Amino acid sequence: MSADWVSASAPPRLTTGHIHLWRFRVDADVEDPAVLLQLLTKEEQAKAAGFGTRTLASQFVVNRASLRRLLSLYVHEVPTEICFDYGPHGKPALKVPDPKVGFNLTHSGPLSLLAIQRHPDIGVDVERTSRCVDYSRVARRFFAVDEFDYLHSLPEEQRHQAFFECWTRKEAYLKARGQGVAGGLDRFSVSFGPNRPSLLLRTADDTKPSGWVIQSLSPWAETAAAVCAPAPEQELVRLQWSPHI
Repeated sequence: MSADWVSASAPPRLTTGHIHLWRFRVDADVEDPAVLLQLLTKEEQAKAAGFGTRTLASQFVVNRASLRRLLSLYVHEVPTEICFDYGPHGKPALKVPDPKVGFNLTHSGPLSLLAIQRHPDIGVDVERTSRCVDYSRVARRFFAVDEFDYLHSLPEEQRHQAFFECWTRKEAYLKARGQGVAGGLDRFSVSFGPNRPSLLLRTADDTKPSGWVIQSLSPWAETAAAVCAPAPEQELVRLQWSPHI
């Protein structure tokens, strides 16, 4: 594990200008899902029961329970009493008691990232780059034309990693805006590729690209991730969720 991720069972003080980025695993053997299930609402428990496999159900339970436990440390509420509102595209937000705490949760298989800041507009995405993906087909369908052209201008051995850099940056931006993929992945452009900074290059509306900051990182080996929030750039505080230390 990278030395700049600090193991913690409670967050440091959340201040303006900082994003707390928590990483954790949702493998079935990390914590007992049966115990964590009790932290979920009846609706969440029913959703868990509806997954087709035990692995997916367990991952959902650990993710949702971890979200409730971590948020409870910020808003000083019992995890089971935290309530959510949902945006038009399903992005959750705290209903009470502290609407100033914005958050976004993402996962790829057993790997999860939770970003928290004092602003509701926050987006995060993580992907495992070890996955086999027909990146050319996916990029042609979902990327903007300039992104697709740039991807295929790269040497072939660089395209797989560059694809995931682009994908995570685009997803993080749409999540920050509360749109998800419904916002149209091909309607805006981001920079990506070797030695290029994480930038929003073009938007689909009148929002200035300079109004958003995208930060990229690799929270585990063979992963790509991105965090997006309104400008100015926020400092990432990297935290490893260790509830039992």
